[in-house]
Amino acid sequence: MLDSEAVGERVTLVGNSMGGWVALLFALRSPQRVRLVVLENGTGLRGEGSPLELVPKTRTEAQDLANRVLGRPRVPCPASSSTT
Repeated sequence: MLDSEAVGERVTLVGNSMGGWVALLFALRSPQRVRLVVLENGTGLRGEGSPLELVPKTRTEAQDLANRVLGRPRVPCPASSSTT
């Protein structure tokens, strides 16, 4: 949409709740297109240790991310042969 509506412009992204997550992902992937990011009631992440990836690469990373977003304790993800 930005490529057709705001050709070559740097934009301000405003994200509410999970939309804040989407705004951050876009800003990380296309920083040349973003002037400013505004988060309203953005999803918070709890946890300690290394920074979280915003886009998990495995089922285990996805479960860990979901648990942190929801404030749940870390629990092991069941092994799955079809998804890694």
